[in-house]
Amino acid sequence: MSAASLHLAGPEDLPKLTHLLGQAEAEAGLPERTDAERAQSLTPLVAGGPEGAAYLIGPRRAPVGFLALGFAYSLARGGLTGRIEALWIRPPVRGRGVGTEALLALGRVMTAGGLDALHIDVPVSQSRMAKLLARTGFSVRDDISRMTRRL
Repeated sequence: MSAASLHLAGPEDLPKLTHLLGQAEAEAGLPERTDAERAQSLTPLVAGGPEGAAYLIGPRRAPVGFLALGFAYSLARGGLTGRIEALWIRPPVRGRGVGTEALLALGRVMTAGGLDALHIDVPVSQSRMAKLLARTGFSVRDDISRMTRRL
């Protein structure tokens, strides 16, 4: 089994995902949240609904990371698209191609599921992530600037 194998997460994986998300948030310096708050954020993604999906990366019993994505319909593309909300690999495993393999596998899975495109927002400070994404076919769009209004 490849360290980058993907496993669609279900409700039984919620504790593992909650723990991994907590590690990712702590590493990113994001505001502290409780496990209950993280689990609430992840629950729609493991419930099999239309909101999105979560994947464990690596062995299901001891994952080395996770991916979380949300789904949307694009009028411009005429189909479903996905937005990667989180991609995190445990620090000791980084630099071994696991992220590259996981993103390529995700692309195959999403294409088979009818998605037309994947999107991801990358902080300017994360050049290593940008290089990983470029290796797997992601590119910067010069014609679009994402703007956000918090509600």
